[in-house]
Amino acid sequence: MKLCAVVLLLELPCTAQRTTQEPSDLWRDIKGELMAPQGADYFATSMKGARVPTLKGKVLWLKPAVNPRVIVMTLGDGITPDVRLEFDKPMLGKIEPGMELSFEGIPESFSTQPFMVVFKVERDKLHVWTEKNAPPPPGSTRIGEHHMGETVQEWLAITLALDGMETVCGSRKRADKDRCKEQRNLQETIDRRRGLPLFLKTGSIDDRTMEWEFDDGKLAKVDVSPGFDLSNLAEGIKIKGTIQEEIRFLTETYGEPTTISTVPYQNSYGAKWDCLEANWDMPDGTHILAAESIASGQRRLYSVLFVSKEWMGKQQQKGKPNPYK
Repeated sequence: MKLCAVVLLLELPCTAQRTTQEPSDLWRDIKGELMAPQGADYFATSMKGARVPTLKGKVLWLKPAVNPRVIVMTLGDGITPDVRLEFDKPMLGKIEPGMELSFEGIPESFSTQPFMVVFKVERDKLHVWTEKNAPPPPGSTRIGEHHMGETVQEWLAITLALDGMETVCGSRKRADKDRCKEQRNLQETIDRRRGLPLFLKTGSIDDRTMEWEFDDGKLAKVDVSPGFDLSNLAEGIKIKGTIQEEIRFLTETYGEPTTISTVPYQNSYGAKWDCLEANWDMPDGTHILAAESIASGQRRLYSVLFVSKEWMGKQQQKGKPNPYK
């Protein structure tokens, strides 16, 4: 075993080699150790969980092709897959196969047949990511990692809603069977609604839920509803958060509202409330509405709505049908 290489990977002093060894030489030494009869022991004791200094290679493929969470690279002959880079969040954009990238990562697993080392890589540790040619258009309104106008495929890449479907559906575990059913239903819905408005949902009852509406294959509307506190049902269901908190979050993200006002509410018994309503008109034409309302039991509800310029235009064109034509 090459002691200096082992020390290097554990990030202990080996200053001369750390400052002079080229990435290609470092990878040659690493792969030599891994391919040796004691390769598994070498990985377990000298690599797993330890940050490896910069390695360099060529991209073979990305998964998905845009905004990838996985990049497979060759570090040696330019053809054979050597490493699989996995990211906790997608890299924005894409890069063409054959392009050179360098990275620093933490090895997580290793196999010999076929040969592959899996690295966990932080997004800022992937160097030379210059082909970011698929970010949202300038000025596009963002909602977390999403943006108005994104495609269904971009949404799937970010949410990982169909990620690992082949593996999950091939598993015998009960949890995987349930997950497989969800993924297949989602895929069938997407296929069936191709060319038609598509409605997808994320979140859960104890957290905020978000309904995503796609029109002509692009994100056109997002409806955000609050979560519910179910911890003490004897005292009733409580709504998480307030309209004031939502307006503060939205203001921190999108700036001051274009308008903010109170809207009077009154029920059939004459009880009255003043409810907040805030509106944002965004540079890309997206309209954001945060509104409070009164539900049964005199509970205050709130919702946040994002609608694209194109969606609003279509609704205006539909109008009210003329009964005399």
